[in-house]
Amino acid sequence: MKDLKTLMVVKTSAQIRVISKLTDGKATHIPYRDSKLTRLLQSSLSGHGRVSLICTVTPASSNSEETHNTLKFAHRSKQVEIKASQNKILDEKSLIKKYQKEISSLKQELQQLKRGMMENPYMAASTQEDLVNLKLQ
Repeated sequence: MKDLKTLMVVKTSAQIRVISKLTDGKATHIPYRDSKLTRLLQSSLSGHGRVSLICTVTPASSNSEETHNTLKFAHRSKQVEIKASQNKILDEKSLIKKYQKEISSLKQELQQLKRGMMENPYMAASTQEDLVNLKLQ
């Protein structure tokens, strides 16, 4: 029974650490991998879904400390601000337009680079040599 209680404390402390890091605006690393539950909830807690948290308590005086800790955890969890982001699903036409724009901008960039190389005679000569070497290979 003592091992089970120790295991529950370890699991709960991992969840508390994740919630604490999420409420702390300065946290750079959130330890989702410290427990299986926080790992499963990682996507939802990161803003890719909705999260509902149900905390159960008891009025029994023998569990007052556990009830108090649960209420503190619930209060801390309530302060987590999840910035939800909607997954974008693009249709084929939108993807084609997107890629055509990207190709167009890349072509423009290539033309600018070519113009810059032609203005510099050293670059133009070395580029011609590189092209000849590539063709020979």
